[in-house]
Amino acid sequence: MKTPVHVEGYALEWLSGRGTLRRPDLCRHIVKLALAVFYGKPTITQSRKLKSLWRIHSDQGRRSERLIRRWRVRIKLLQQDVFAEDSFQAEQTSKEIDRLESLIANERNRIHEYAIAQASKTCACPKCGGTGLFKVVNQCDACNGTGQLIPTAENIRQQLRHLGIARVTDKLWQSELKPVFEDALNWMHTEHGEAVKALDKQLVLERAA
Repeated sequence: MKTPVHVEGYALEWLSGRGTLRRPDLCRHIVKLALAVFYGKPTITQSRKLKSLWRIHSDQGRRSERLIRRWRVRIKLLQQDVFAEDSFQAEQTSKEIDRLESLIANERNRIHEYAIAQASKTCACPKCGGTGLFKVVNQCDACNGTGQLIPTAENIRQQLRHLGIARVTDKLWQSELKPVFEDALNWMHTEHGEAVKALDKQLVLERAA
């Protein structure tokens, strides 16, 4: 097994060993995307779904929703009172309503930024906490019980469109690009497995020395 100095270069070297390709340019992009998937980086489509899940189902998201709900109730009560107040009180009430609306806007921005940050780190499902189960016994419908939003070949095809790289025909996708993605991912997992075995063997030898 080779020890690559640069993983991406090693992956592209693997691609060059596959022989003649109809679209080597797209295949290189596919291999780079397969490498991102191997490292657990979500695709654009998945990232959008993850951001939504983090906003709704994370502890931060639920806390944010409770705060916003509380402020909205307070605003509604103040709006009911403002018409029964004198001009000074009405002005003070309006300022308080503005303050609460500002808090809501700031909190929405905060949780949005939080969700973006979390979605960029991991594909683990926020709804089930990576367990694959929702409320202990039910299979999580957000990740189909896998605990992660695992990119599929179709996600990779969508990623190409989102990146503006190319719109590929079904024939090209099925005959060349999809097989390259699947083979590259399998190869990466195999190489990783071999590296782990080699490391374990070396550790055993060092302990025995």
